[in-house]
Amino acid sequence: MVPRFRIRPYAAVLLTCLPVAVLLFTFARHQFPVLEEDSIHYLLPAVSLRGGHGLTNPIGVLRILDPTGQARFLYYPPLWPMFIARLMTQPTVASAYLSLAVLNSVVLLLYGLFFAEWAVRNGATKRKDSFLIVCAVLGLASLFSYHWKGRPEVLVMLVWAAGLNLSLWVPLRRMWRVWGLGLGLLAATHPASAALSTCLAGVYFAWHDPARQAWGQLLRSYATGIFTFLAVMMLSPFGLWETLFTIYRHM
Repeated sequence: MVPRFRIRPYAAVLLTCLPVAVLLFTFARHQFPVLEEDSIHYLLPAVSLRGGHGLTNPIGVLRILDPTGQARFLYYPPLWPMFIARLMTQPTVASAYLSLAVLNSVVLLLYGLFFAEWAVRNGATKRKDSFLIVCAVLGLASLFSYHWKGRPEVLVMLVWAAGLNLSLWVPLRRMWRVWGLGLGLLAATHPASAALSTCLAGVYFAWHDPARQAWGQLLRSYATGIFTFLAVMMLSPFGLWETLFTIYRHM
């Protein structure tokens, strides 16, 4: 039988995530908040792709970056709209809202499970520790007022949540694979987050390993990240180099 004090952090996470998820799905059902400029840039291409019209955005102002005039989604890495399109059941904005609700709920749960597992492993299983976990989860939930609008940060948070949970179970000598895969996915989603995470990878390996071993881990993770990024970018229906060139123009 599992001791009660070990269950307490997980119970706190579940009891916190459940009402937040209900709130998110309620918002999604009523399509709230209303889509704004950033949402138009990223969600409408997903709706268009799900509807069989290709990865295009004839409404957003950034369509002018497509030299062919076809309003192709070339101004940002394609992983986010392609990912959200896969989750949608119908080519509608309502379906996009529901997909965002699912993603945000999963992200919140993954972060909560990470907090709970870390607390149990470090003996932080008192009631006050569970209360701090609840506060941390609610703090993350407050960010959804921004991410809910459909920006790529939703997928960035999912990648980081998955990586943090894997870090608790994957041996240190193999963490370069987790970092490499994560960096590649982040670069194909949100280049700025990938740049910041690249620096954090260096701090992570320098903290855990001697200098020579840390460099080896870091270089392997960077190489894996570049390979993952290029592999994802090649999934773009418009080709690797044209997409990269237009992203450069957008920057």
